[in-house]
Amino acid sequence: MHYTADSQRSMLSTFTVAKALALWGVCLGAGLSGCAEENPSVRPTPVRSRPAKPAAVDTPTVENADDRAEGIRHVCNRKASTELSRCWSEEFDRTRNNKFSAQINVMLTVAPSGQAQEVEVLNPQPSRKELEQCVTESAKSWTFPSGQTVAPVQCSFFLQSSQ
Repeated sequence: MHYTADSQRSMLSTFTVAKALALWGVCLGAGLSGCAEENPSVRPTPVRSRPAKPAAVDTPTVENADDRAEGIRHVCNRKASTELSRCWSEEFDRTRNNKFSAQINVMLTVAPSGQAQEVEVLNPQPSRKELEQCVTESAKSWTFPSGQTVAPVQCSFFLQSSQ
């Protein structure tokens, strides 16, 4: 095939236009990020800020009085089985009555620290004065669950011979 100068110029012109269109299409195809450059630049990664954590605020909690009272009664029951046997032994030594039994009800006023502020015998009986005093002194030495307020709690103790 033989080309003339005019046909060669026409082909060259067509080739140049096609090359330019192809390059332009590549740039368009590259889409929104633009054409590749000879020395591509590094683009920083956008930093997404996270919302700050809310500042810790000391919010007061509401004390559940029933739960604390139950905890105090639990201490009364646990300590009564171990520490009030001394009171029973002292009462037996005084009376020599091994069939003796006594129900002693006390009102405890427990401080927020867990220490008994007051221990009052409900319905005291003169014949059991020493026994009741031993029980109140023992209860004053016990450590109860701490809390936010003063807690009044009634505890009952039943003392009898284990025979």
